[in-house]
Amino acid sequence: MPSQTKIPTFPWDGGKSKLAPDILKFVPRRGQKFIDLFAGRGNIVLRAIHDGLDYENWVVNDILTAPFFRALRDYGDKFVAEDCTKDLFATRVRPLREVGEAG
Repeated sequence: MPSQTKIPTFPWDGGKSKLAPDILKFVPRRGQKFIDLFAGRGNIVLRAIHDGLDYENWVVNDILTAPFFRALRDYGDKFVAEDCTKDLFATRVRPLREVGEAG
């Protein structure tokens, strides 16, 4: 049963975030290998995982976004992002931008 949490999506022209529920109606609920042929931003595979599909292996077939998905797999449960407050921006981010502009 799907959880009630917000489903991650990445809106994009041609993206499948809105189509994902309809596409996944045609996919078996479990199996050995789930292959997202045209992963792009991963809206299908993210929805499949969220909906609780049970697969032994997950394949995301997109060389441009594969590093992102590998990082999620390897570090996703270890990454903690700070809230970007105005103070944080002023003390950390703005000086980095200024260095980049000076170079």
